[in-house]
Amino acid sequence: MRILRSITPLLILLVAGAVWSWTRIDDAQSSILFITVDTLNWKHTSIYGYSLPTTPNLERLAREGIRFDRVYATASWTPPAMATLFYGGLPYDHGVTDWNTPPSPRVIRRSWIRALRELGYETYFFTNHPALKSPAPLFCRLFDRCEILGMDDLELVQRVNAVVRNRISQGPVLVWVHFIGPHEPFLPRLEIEQDWVANTALPSPPAPICPPTTMFGSGCIPSYLYPIPVPYEYTVERIRARYDAEISEADRAIGGLIRRLVDKRKDWVISVTADHGEIIYHPEELDHPPLFFSHGTYLYEELIHIPWILAGAGLREYGLRVSSLISQTDIPSTVFYAATHRRPEGWPGRVLMAKEGWQSERRGSRRGRREHGGRSWWTNREIAGGIEMVSYTGAARDEDNGSLWSRRVGWWGCSTGWGCI
Repeated sequence: MRILRSITPLLILLVAGAVWSWTRIDDAQSSILFITVDTLNWKHTSIYGYSLPTTPNLERLAREGIRFDRVYATASWTPPAMATLFYGGLPYDHGVTDWNTPPSPRVIRRSWIRALRELGYETYFFTNHPALKSPAPLFCRLFDRCEILGMDDLELVQRVNAVVRNRISQGPVLVWVHFIGPHEPFLPRLEIEQDWVANTALPSPPAPICPPTTMFGSGCIPSYLYPIPVPYEYTVERIRARYDAEISEADRAIGGLIRRLVDKRKDWVISVTADHGEIIYHPEELDHPPLFFSHGTYLYEELIHIPWILAGAGLREYGLRVSSLISQTDIPSTVFYAATHRRPEGWPGRVLMAKEGWQSERRGSRRGRREHGGRSWWTNREIAGGIEMVSYTGAARDEDNGSLWSRRVGWWGCSTGWGCI
């Protein structure tokens, strides 16, 4: 390895009162462990202040790295959000708006996974999300090896470890693991479920159970959340406890994966985030009924505000929190830079530790109304780094047919007639 000059230029970022940097002492490339968790409500993670200890392993990782507090997904369901992580950009840019829509050849060429392969990385993708088998988005074709397996999160860790540990090449590797864990139906391992459900507070009266043909929990609890439609089990408290148990199981899987695969972490960059969130319970507002356990159709904060923790090789400060506004499309470019000290060519996202990636002097906020499809939406709008982000606090009404989206930011909600996963 070629040693650089003794005085290495540091790329320094001043964020929320903290200075952090990412620097390298040689030209070696770090391996990457890139973890995504499906349907993860950031408010239900103890790392972001939840009162129950759902994510102790993420808390431990954050103490060794950086926790980003205001990261927003480009969509509230899996296909467009994952496509942002694979191809970059917003849904109207990469073109993946459902399971049947392929990306354009232009965005495939700019994928950061392709760029890593050109740099000599072996690339692996593992998931237990069955819908990611869908051929149209072309996700699997980006990787040297792609496995979509029918097992729980903890079993998936064992498979990942067995495959990656036995690889022949000793060069750098990208290991991307997508855990389905917190996605409905909520079926954690029995021993984990019992711990969480046993501590459930005295349940409130059961909420109405939706008919099997009704999705998205509008005014009732979806019947597909738990396989035994017993009214006593269909209370917000009991279902929430099972959702928390799923998060706890995913957190155990993440901890086990890091311990088994990454060793002492000196040669790895580790990133943990989510594709989107989940509504647990949203009260009735205006003329819209309350919402229970749903995603994909709406654009509430708990659906598009996602966690992100970054740790590993090259990080010089630890335990920091960054509160600046960040888009999901900034995550891969930042991870790529941290591992390779290069920018992915053509990638439409910022490198967050690079000085020019931030323009804090252009930060501000304002509140106003926006018209969409003849309806009015209250918005909170913030300027950060020259990028305008719009957060909708209204919700689509049931009679709205078609998708609600903002071309400017690309946050996407699928219509109530679609099977959103």
